[in-house]
Amino acid sequence: MSEDHVDKRISQLEEHLRNNAHEINRRSISDHSFYSYRHANRLFSSRKGESIHTITNKIRLQKAAEHLRYSSKNIFDIAIEVGYETSASFSKAFKKTYGISPSSYRE
Repeated sequence: MSEDHVDKRISQLEEHLRNNAHEINRRSISDHSFYSYRHANRLFSSRKGESIHTITNKIRLQKAAEHLRYSSKNIFDIAIEVGYETSASFSKAFKKTYGISPSSYRE
């Protein structure tokens, strides 16, 4: 398989992650990339310097930050919308990334 083909698949996968970060799972990555999750992650990490999981979490938190800033949705609804199962896991990840709680960020 050529390097151009691999780079094209990685770019397509990255676009898929950006547009669908709230519903990304191993199967959707495999289906979209036509590689096993493990192989797709290995290729993605070598090309982008970060794992699919890390990139997906960054995208989710960026989208959440936009919602917090520009909408009046409650924090739990935002957490669910961007792909977190609980507001506690969302708050922990948000604080780790942005250094403040989601409610403080909103203010």
